[in-house]
Amino acid sequence: MRARATSRGALLLEMLVAVGLFVVAGLAISGAMERGLGAMIRDREETKAADLARSAMAMLEAGIETPQTLNGPVRAWQDDSSMLEGDEQAGSVTQTFEEGAVDASGWELEVLTEPSEFEGLSLVSVTAMRLDTVSGEIAISHTLHQLVRLRDDAEDIVGEVDALMEAAERGAGRNRSRGGT
Repeated sequence: MRARATSRGALLLEMLVAVGLFVVAGLAISGAMERGLGAMIRDREETKAADLARSAMAMLEAGIETPQTLNGPVRAWQDDSSMLEGDEQAGSVTQTFEEGAVDASGWELEVLTEPSEFEGLSLVSVTAMRLDTVSGEIAISHTLHQLVRLRDDAEDIVGEVDALMEAAERGAGRNRSRGGT
C-alpha cells in the first residue's frame, strides 16, 4: 500500500510540475505577443505620421495648400474613397464629411518655413505628430525637410502658358506635320 501512495504522490508532483511549466510557457508566449502587437501598432502609427508629412509636403509643392492652411489639426476621413472625388474612372463618389466640420483625427501638422540660399526656394519643415491623450506629450512624430518653391495666394499660374508649355506645343505641332498623332 505504501508503494501505491508513493506512486500517487509522484504522479501528483509530476502533474503540478507539468501544469506549472504550461502556465510559465503560456505567460511567456502571451508577453511576446503583447510586445509584438505593441510594436506593430507603433510601426503603423509611425508610418501614418510619415504619410501625413509626405502628403502635406506634396500639397505644398503642388501649390494646393499653403503652410498657414496646413498648420494645426488634421481632418479625419471617414472614408478613403472621398479622396477620389472628381475622378471619372472611380465612378460617382461623394465626400463623406461636411464642409467646415473637423473630425478630430488626433494628428497635428506643424509647418515651418524659412528662406534658403537658393533664389525662389524656401526650406520647409513639415512635422506630423500625435499627442498622448494622457500626458499631452508627443507620442509619435515624423519630420520632413525640403526645399520648396512656395507660391503666393494671389498667384494663379494654372492654365498660363510658360516656356515649357510653348516648347511642348511646338513639339506637338512638329509631330502633327509629320503625320504623328
